[in-house]
Amino acid sequence: IIELGGTDYIAKARRERDAQFQGAEAQGSAGYKYFGAARDLPGVRELFDKPTAGPAKRTRYEMHKGVTPDYYGYRDDDDGVLAKYERKAEAKIRKKVIAEWHKQQEQREEGTSAEAVATQADITTAEEQAGYSALVKVPTQAQMAETILDAKKKQLVARLGLKAKANADVATPSTSDAGPPEAKKQKI
Repeated sequence: IIELGGTDYIAKARRERDAQFQGAEAQGSAGYKYFGAARDLPGVRELFDKPTAGPAKRTRYEMHKGVTPDYYGYRDDDDGVLAKYERKAEAKIRKKVIAEWHKQQEQREEGTSAEAVATQADITTAEEQAGYSALVKVPTQAQMAETILDAKKKQLVARLGLKAKANADVATPSTSDAGPPEAKKQKI
């Protein structure tokens, strides 16, 4: 039997007999052997008991066998409860977005929004606190609009061929001129 690759029953029986008469070695006892009645002592008996395997490990197939489409969230809409909550939440969010849109439209109609003015003031104070000074004075938007208007007027006068005297006769309103119309004529 051994020559054909079978089990060596003689060696197995020899090991059992040696364990009975020559002492038994417990697992993990580092070569310590127990003889005769010492094997029946409390605490030693547990050393010879083979550890029982815990619950059998479930296979992947067994774990997926109980998974239904509900696990993945399918069929949640079938009862209509979720749709009711979604409609309420959607209505609330829609009202909020519309209110924000109306608020933005009002700010655009006002021209300069309060937020832009506050932001510009925050930037100015932050620059002053940091001791930062620009190398070039950056003009404001109103100053740029006035500069562009003056340039367009000069181009128009040049195209029409008017002389410099005629340019002086034309009153140019500016944002820096504040006061009655008589004061404007005197300045020119």
